[in-house]
Amino acid sequence: MSSFNWPVIGHQRIVSYLQSVIERQAPNHAYLFYGAPGLGKNLVADLFVKSLLCQSAGPKPCNTCSHCRELERGIHPDVVFVTKEDDQKNISVEAVREARSKIQNSSLLNSYKIMLIREADTLSLGASNALLKILEEPVGQTVFIFIAEDLKFLPQTLLSRLQAIKFLPVNHEDLEHHFLSLGLERSLVYELAHLSLGFPGRVLPLASHPKKFNEYKEKVTDIFEKVSGNTVARLKLAEELASQNNSELAKTNARQFLTSLSALLRDVLLFKNACAHKITHRWLTDELSVFASHYSARQLAKILADTRLTLRSLDQNVNLRLALENLLLAF
Repeated sequence: MSSFNWPVIGHQRIVSYLQSVIERQAPNHAYLFYGAPGLGKNLVADLFVKSLLCQSAGPKPCNTCSHCRELERGIHPDVVFVTKEDDQKNISVEAVREARSKIQNSSLLNSYKIMLIREADTLSLGASNALLKILEEPVGQTVFIFIAEDLKFLPQTLLSRLQAIKFLPVNHEDLEHHFLSLGLERSLVYELAHLSLGFPGRVLPLASHPKKFNEYKEKVTDIFEKVSGNTVARLKLAEELASQNNSELAKTNARQFLTSLSALLRDVLLFKNACAHKITHRWLTDELSVFASHYSARQLAKILADTRLTLRSLDQNVNLRLALENLLLAF
């Protein structure tokens, strides 16, 4: 029986299933890993691909065999990566056609042929259609792995051909166990686990870099101070966030702001409902309490709902500055 070297936090049922597939050498031809950002979908996909191809007789992936090394460098001849270009809204049909032509060739290393499609929910309709035939008639030992956040952006014709695996938030115990195993102080572990809200990817970059964690605290504190300020300060914040109009960079910055704001408003609501022990931004305890005193629970729930609605609207053709101003003026 194979052993595995998968540094994954939580998701034990998913991990056990995928590892059993590798042991039996019987992968399905198409998987869809889906769930919110920061859960570990991409990490699990990478480990799955590596372990499928790893030639080591020991724990997989070994990270030292030729297959593992070539994957690390992104040059494995039997693995095709499909990603959205930073300046593009969708994965284009041209990108899929190029990947399709590569995956249809015979394996150069007598291994599985694998196509890994990140941000699959950004596939254009033409790109999705270009994948259908090869999904229906895969060549040889071909494995497709799609990674997406939201199923609603994928056509049903594509979904019906994939084995969907949903990633859910990780419980605090798994996160705390992992951080303690890294030798972190228990007080920091407690703070990181609560801050994560079950999303390891949100806090892993902060866990081993105290400077980054402090910078993160300063950034979130700054956001809270601005939204807690007067109308002029909030309008100036909207102007800063939308300074590049509706560019992808401006939308990315706005998404990060709205995500942080949602988490802060969640904490405020917890305070309002006598659940202060569950807040995530523990260094802002006093400030959150003061903010909560200025609003009713109903008002806070409305503001939180509007924030999440604004976040979802960024995927549509909205006027970014107007959307942010409308939200922040409601405070």
